[in-house]
Amino acid sequence: LLKINYLWDTLDILDESINEDFNTLELSKSSINVKTTKCVDENKIYVSPKSKVREGVILDAAKGPIIIRKNAVVDIGSLIQGPVLIDENAYISPGAKIRPNTLIGPGCKVGGEITNTIFHANSNKVHDGFLGHSYVGEWVNIGAGTNNSNLKNNYGEGKFNFKNKNINTKRIFLGSMIGDFTRIGISTMLNTGTYIGLGANVFGSGFQNKFIKSFSWGHDKIVDFNKLIDTCNAMMARRNKSLTDTELKLLKGLYLEK
Repeated sequence: LLKINYLWDTLDILDESINEDFNTLELSKSSINVKTTKCVDENKIYVSPKSKVREGVILDAAKGPIIIRKNAVVDIGSLIQGPVLIDENAYISPGAKIRPNTLIGPGCKVGGEITNTIFHANSNKVHDGFLGHSYVGEWVNIGAGTNNSNLKNNYGEGKFNFKNKNINTKRIFLGSMIGDFTRIGISTMLNTGTYIGLGANVFGSGFQNKFIKSFSWGHDKIVDFNKLIDTCNAMMARRNKSLTDTELKLLKGLYLEK
C-alpha cells in the first residue's frame, strides 16, 4: 500500500510506481537504435517509436525500468539509470546524468545531474548543476549552475523548518521542495531540507534561507503581482500556453493571503 503523509514521501514510492507502470502499461515495441545507443537490460527499457534517443546515450535498466514516452528527446551522450520515467515532450540535455528514481514530467527540459527527484510538467533545469531527493512543481525555472545539498555534513536526519512548525523527516537524504511558478537564479545554493513556496524569485549569494515563503523576491522582498503574471504569461507563451482564468484567480487569492 502506497501511503503519503508529507510531500517528500512521494520520493519513497518512485521505485515501486515506475516498476508498476512498466509492468501494467500496454507499451508497444520500443524504438531504439542499437548501433548508437548502449542498453543494459534492454527488456526493461521502453522508448516510444515517436521519441528520439540520440547518439552516445546509455540506457541502464539494471536497477529498474526506463520508460521514455512519445515526442521526448534524449540528446547526445546522456546517461539514464532506471528506474526512470521521462514523460511526453520532455527534453534531456546533452551529457545529462539522470540517475535512479527520477520522474521527468511532460514538457520538462532538464540537464546536469538529477537523482531521486520528481519534476511536474513544463519545468526547466536544462543546464548543469545537481538536484537530488527533491520535488519540483510546474512551470519552475532553475538557473544554470544551481546545486542543492541532499545530505547534511554530519549525516544527521533532515528537517524542514516551516514558518510555524519544524518537522524531522527521519531521513538522511533530503533535498528541496519547490513550488509552482518559482524561478531560481544562476549558481544558487540550496541547503538540505529547503522549502520554497509558490511564485518566488530566488537569487543572491551564499546559501538561501531554508524556508522561503511564496512570492518572495530575493531574501526579504515580495514580488510585484502584475510583474509575476507578465513573467508567467511570457514563460508559458514559449510552450504555446497561457494562464487560465482559474489559475489567475488562484494565484491572486494566494497572493492576497501572503
